[in-house]
Amino acid sequence: MGRRGSPLTSWGSWAVGLSLLTHVLGVQVHTPGRTGSRLGELWGTQEGADEWTMHIPGVHYNWVLFLFRIWDINQKTFYLRNNQLVAGYLQGPNIKLEEKIDMVPIDPHAMFLGIHGGKLCLSCVKSGDDIRLQLEAVNITDLSRTKEQDKRFSFIRSDNGPTTSFESAACPGWFICTALEADQPVSLTNRPEDTLVVTKFYFQEDQ
Repeated sequence: MGRRGSPLTSWGSWAVGLSLLTHVLGVQVHTPGRTGSRLGELWGTQEGADEWTMHIPGVHYNWVLFLFRIWDINQKTFYLRNNQLVAGYLQGPNIKLEEKIDMVPIDPHAMFLGIHGGKLCLSCVKSGDDIRLQLEAVNITDLSRTKEQDKRFSFIRSDNGPTTSFESAACPGWFICTALEADQPVSLTNRPEDTLVVTKFYFQEDQ
């Protein structure tokens, strides 16, 4: 597979590639719109921020780390402030502060999310009764779908028309959200219907 910018880096091409593996190699794998259970068992990792690797006996493939733009339905984009992810209206020279999301799919609907080439990953952390979203300095390509300790990095993507929501796999019912007020931290909520938070985002592959 190619790196970012090649014809095979799109989400749709990822699905097509896995579908071909299903037919050519006889391996049952997950693709959008299909079901299966062995994809997580087949994945391995590789050093580097742009690729991850699938291991099949006798076959070695390099897979792509997808890069996405994200902004909420009120047009707030993500940026870093004091090592914290916040959402606000970036204009003029500040546009360059926008943080794009690095994404590794781990099944048709679940994924790992990060920034800075996948070197900082979003996670859902529980501390007593407190549940919060934080950035952890881990390499996204070192995470494993099958390791319980990595479950906090997994988010379930739900699409509703043009918008997308992200629910924590480790904390079901908790969704990534932004505040109505600009320049506030990106966080988690278990009340997605609350009018004071936004849980719907535009999530578009960066070209």
